[in-house]
Amino acid sequence: MAFGLVQLGLAAAGLGLTAEAHEALTLLSTRYWRPNLVSTHNRDALFNVDICGGTPALIAAMLLRSTDEGRIDLLPACPWPSGEATGLLARAGIRVDRLSWSPERIEVTLTARETITATVNGQELQLLAGIPIDALALPR
Repeated sequence: MAFGLVQLGLAAAGLGLTAEAHEALTLLSTRYWRPNLVSTHNRDALFNVDICGGTPALIAAMLLRSTDEGRIDLLPACPWPSGEATGLLARAGIRVDRLSWSPERIEVTLTARETITATVNGQELQLLAGIPIDALALPR
């Protein structure tokens, strides 16, 4: 069932298990969507919308893991060597305005709702309320 694969993928992403999260995403993408983009509950049977929200949630979890205390882990289960995402929301009122990565580095722009000290991939940052920190470069 599609919903079960979403849950397995989210658990794998949360644990940083890249291959397992990617496998769940691949199965969701190739077996539970019809060519007309109708999603199904069982493989190619029974219309269902569980994965319409589950697939993007899984992709977001592969790109971003966060805690209420302001810890952010970028690309915890990312199988793609390079890419870009915008508009991800982290816990603790932090928005990831832009996240881009290559094999060498990660660039991120963060905006916090309230002033907070955050830890991003092990690096401590002071985020001031409403003021974006642009193009923070981190090693990958």
